[in-house]
Amino acid sequence: MSLPVRCTPTRHNDWGHSLRDLGIRQATGDYILHFNADNVLYPHALQSLAAEIARPPRFQDPAGQVIDAHDIIIFPIAMIGLQRINGFVAQCIGDVNFYTILTGNPPIMQNIDCMQLVMKRSLWLAEGGWSDKTKMSDGVLYQRFARKYGYREVGPVLGEHH
Repeated sequence: MSLPVRCTPTRHNDWGHSLRDLGIRQATGDYILHFNADNVLYPHALQSLAAEIARPPRFQDPAGQVIDAHDIIIFPIAMIGLQRINGFVAQCIGDVNFYTILTGNPPIMQNIDCMQLVMKRSLWLAEGGWSDKTKMSDGVLYQRFARKYGYREVGPVLGEHH
């Protein structure tokens, strides 16, 4: 499987969010997955995500409404070099034996990274693209979208953030 990747020559001074927004608007696929230069997907990750998107919902609320729709998929990653110690996040530079698993569930600050949320492109466009250009906007936007649309959680760790 080959994936089209488009590199841009410059980075805007907004944490790269303008480029994420450009990608949302220029993409032609049904789903968007954002990356940073220090993110790595495991070899089986795309197949696992495709299988999750294809499977029917498993969970409903008491009224019968689907609560694990496939509009948004969230998967866990290993945050290499990071540890949570006494309520703080500490970085252990150069030591890959220290890591923290970010589950993304719930999708709140310091529990979700930009690469962990896969969302339908149509929802991104309905929300105005990547509209928040602040440093922590992935945590802000992802939290809001998950509350609004619900999400489907994938179990296995599918990538790393270095």
